[in-house]
Amino acid sequence: MALSVGRPIGEKRTSIAIPIITLAILALISIATAAFAWLALGPYIPSNDAAPIPPADRPSFVVGGSLHEMPAAMVDNEMLLPVAAVHDLIDRSVVWDEASQSIIVTTGIEVMRMRTGELDAFVNGKPARLAIAPALLDGKPYAPAAPLSRLLGFTVTHNKETNTVTADPAGAALQTGRVVSPAALRTAASVKSAVIERLAPDDELYIFGEVNRWYLARRGAGRPGYVPKNSVELKGIVYRAPPVPEFYRAWKRTGEPINLTWEHVLKRNPPPSSIGPLPGINVVAPTWLRVSSPSGEVTCRASATYVEWAHARGCEVWALLDNDFDPEMTGAFLKDASARENAIRSLLMYARAFDFDGINLDFENMNMEDGPLYVQFVRELVPMAHEEGLTVSVDVTVKSTSRNWSLCYDRKGLGRAADYLILMAYDEYSGGGRVPGPVASLPWVENGVRTLLEDVPAPKVILGIPLYTRLWRQAANGAGTTSRALCMDDALAILDRNDIKPVWDDGLKLHFARFDRNGDEYWIWFENADSLKRRVSIAKRYGLRGVATWRRGFENAGVWSTLAGALQD
Repeated sequence: MALSVGRPIGEKRTSIAIPIITLAILALISIATAAFAWLALGPYIPSNDAAPIPPADRPSFVVGGSLHEMPAAMVDNEMLLPVAAVHDLIDRSVVWDEASQSIIVTTGIEVMRMRTGELDAFVNGKPARLAIAPALLDGKPYAPAAPLSRLLGFTVTHNKETNTVTADPAGAALQTGRVVSPAALRTAASVKSAVIERLAPDDELYIFGEVNRWYLARRGAGRPGYVPKNSVELKGIVYRAPPVPEFYRAWKRTGEPINLTWEHVLKRNPPPSSIGPLPGINVVAPTWLRVSSPSGEVTCRASATYVEWAHARGCEVWALLDNDFDPEMTGAFLKDASARENAIRSLLMYARAFDFDGINLDFENMNMEDGPLYVQFVRELVPMAHEEGLTVSVDVTVKSTSRNWSLCYDRKGLGRAADYLILMAYDEYSGGGRVPGPVASLPWVENGVRTLLEDVPAPKVILGIPLYTRLWRQAANGAGTTSRALCMDDALAILDRNDIKPVWDDGLKLHFARFDRNGDEYWIWFENADSLKRRVSIAKRYGLRGVATWRRGFENAGVWSTLAGALQD
């Protein structure tokens, strides 16, 4: 009989459920571990996503280490740059004039005007042909890169690999670095951000900043991005020197201080025979020119006879241009690029016709918001004037809180654009005021000089000096305080008639008199040889270029010799 083989009696049956449960638990543990690892390490797993490359006709626009929100443009293999970006990041002298649909670029020696859709441009009024016309793209003005690069001294490159147009302004000091281990240049300071390009050891970088453990960097003319600091070794600083512009020597007598006086011409010019000697004066500035309309019309009262007389005695003639102190007309004129151009053409025409040596701009009582446009007008005038050999000076007031008489001046911008700024250091207490005071106390003048020098280099500053004073009267009948301007001789005559001797005001550094007549009270502060010498000493102490006096005809005997001697001492 066959025997069956089976389990020994008493041995238990083994269940297959135990290994199944164990495997399930192990699987759950593995999943949990993977999930934990993903949650813990996921943020540190680098992304391999590539940053999108912009369309071929709209490359990214980069200036230094900044990626601008507006792209550049490629048209017929020529680069166009967004005017707004160039203005914001490279040079604020590049402006867009909506009314004329023109781009205006000003440098110290050139003014270029380009109109959208036209290949003909003008540089200092002379025709110039463009390779590609400025254009409106998506409603925004774009200018050809080549003339902008030449005028403003920056390099511009199209990197086809990343489709980036890169502009590098001159004059910047750049930190350089070398890649020491393979890395990626990313769109943000995070490994999860997209990759702009892969970097290999020994790649050279420009470093523009740092964020935590990342550098903001750029390879060559590519798009800027972020690279881990531990992948980069810092190297030296490179400096791209700006181009050296042609220098216009505004004042030919380089070793001689400027000693200017204004000639106040209302309707008729004074016969030169009536003027007499002006020892020491080397510049006369007749008030001949005026912007008389919003369209830029310039009226002229110049006299060829006067110019010949001035030149014969060795004086330069800087014809003064004013704005008729009309803020609304001035604003309309300054806002119109065509009007500014018309005025400049008229000025140059008059300068050639009458043989001027310079233009003195005396725009006063302007709306504060028109200050930047006034700087633009000066920037557009100066290169054209320099081509004609003309010096350009601009009159400014002492700093104050007045919107129309002080805050309207961008003194720093005017100082950069013009050859000289003339500080009109007078009317500390204006004739329309109700509180008696001097025309220009010496501490007030010195403070005005110091504050102007915060914005303008001393060799560009000329100190304006008053040759007049005011007689203040407080009426006994309660009618209030009034004043009238006096020339130097008239002020002394009042002392003689009233047998009064002035006293020294040590606080104001001026001679002073107060007296009563018929119940009325009078005040007067005097300009004399002592005050003139003190004003000149301020100019010399701060290294200013010279002095200017308002005005010829207010002086008394000996004033010109006193000024000349003080300037030469």
